[in-house]
Amino acid sequence: MGRKLIDFRVVGLALLIAVLLWFHVVTEKEYVQELEVPLKIENEPEDLVLLTMPPRTVHLKVRGNGKELLKYNLDREHRFCRLDISNGIRGEVLYTLGEENVGLAYGLHLVDISNGQLKFRFDRRATKSVGVRVNTTGAPKEGYTVVRKRAVPEEVSLSGPESLIRNTDFVENEPVKIDDRNKPFQSRTKLMAPEGRGWVFSPESVLVEISIEKLLASTYDSVPVIVVNKPGGRRISVTPDFIKLILSGAESSMREMDVARITVEIELEGLSKGEYSLPARIKLPEGVNLISAVPKRFKVVIE
Repeated sequence: MGRKLIDFRVVGLALLIAVLLWFHVVTEKEYVQELEVPLKIENEPEDLVLLTMPPRTVHLKVRGNGKELLKYNLDREHRFCRLDISNGIRGEVLYTLGEENVGLAYGLHLVDISNGQLKFRFDRRATKSVGVRVNTTGAPKEGYTVVRKRAVPEEVSLSGPESLIRNTDFVENEPVKIDDRNKPFQSRTKLMAPEGRGWVFSPESVLVEISIEKLLASTYDSVPVIVVNKPGGRRISVTPDFIKLILSGAESSMREMDVARITVEIELEGLSKGEYSLPARIKLPEGVNLISAVPKRFKVVIE
């Protein structure tokens, strides 16, 4: 029994030696391998913005013996292509990638880079103050309304490509959810960059203040109706001469509401003698909404 165990050990050792010899022979051979490595952009000029989106990777053909290629494949920390763009100028610049960009180690040699020529476009960097437009999603709880949305600060410093920033007057925050809210709240949120690359904010975030109030509705039974631009020298009669309105709005707005702040007009410009059925134009304070108006039309007689 012990004799057989010794034989197995000898067989195992022989197999191990054979595998190692095979591995040594195989890895001593020279190969050409295709690799995809990350592209790292370095030293972007502070006074310029790179408008072109660089490729994330470049494709290499590398030659070396098996051991060297194996080491390179395992060394992910140093397996990349580096491109220094500190010499960029406004306009287009053509960069050619070579062995000095790849920095091959372990005695490897670069055979080819399939996307080895990169054309980049640069623009001057400019800075301006822009407003913050508050961006929200969802709706408050039923029976409530958003009264006011405000960002603090209301303006931020925006730096980016000169050709684009001149037409940029505001930026937005990442959406703030107001679903089922029924009370005022605040939320710190990041700003969203305009389309493209190279944008920098200062500050990078704003405090969004959302005011939410309960919705109220009120009925106004006898709001007077007036006529405007009536023809001279004519007698005008309007039937009825009042209107019934149901209005709604935030609690603070409806608390301050009275008939004197409502204007109901019938336009007579260009009309001559005769009988007409005309609608009224209803003007309400900001934040107050019309639910219903009765009647919809009025009998107007011009004599």
